[in-house]
Amino acid sequence: MLRDARACNYSATALVGQHGISAGEAKAIDLIWRGSQSVDGSLSWYGIPRGAKFDALASLSLMGIAAGQAKYWVELDPEWDYHSLTYENYPAFYDKTVKAMEPGPTATDNAESIKAFRDKAGMQGEGGKLIMWHGWADQMIMPEGTIDYYNQVRRRLTRMLLLYT
Repeated sequence: MLRDARACNYSATALVGQHGISAGEAKAIDLIWRGSQSVDGSLSWYGIPRGAKFDALASLSLMGIAAGQAKYWVELDPEWDYHSLTYENYPAFYDKTVKAMEPGPTATDNAESIKAFRDKAGMQGEGGKLIMWHGWADQMIMPEGTIDYYNQVRRRLTRMLLLYT
């Protein structure tokens, strides 16, 4: 049981030769765990955390929700095929996806979107609690992205609180 997948640095190469896992498969698993990389090698988004299944985003066929998002929200082409993605063109696809999703498809996808909560609960002295929960085994929405969101909200609210005092 993993309590915090960020603390796990296990490499799938330790499984080569066991359970029918090849060196190429182990390398692919390690890349999936590592996450999406920009052209310069920096992290562009988190990988599927260790302990989560791969069947939604990293299997032989892409889950319908993920394929549909790319077709209809990003590429705006119902004929687009995710098999056209390569290591070379993925960074451009990723950037296009981020741009298509900004500030997010729902009001809860960005730190700026909780202004009303802040204004009502935090600045009027009434207090308020924002409860968030995210499991480490989520294979669709990366838990580290939720941690980033929390930290962005915290930084933004701290800056706003300083402006009001």
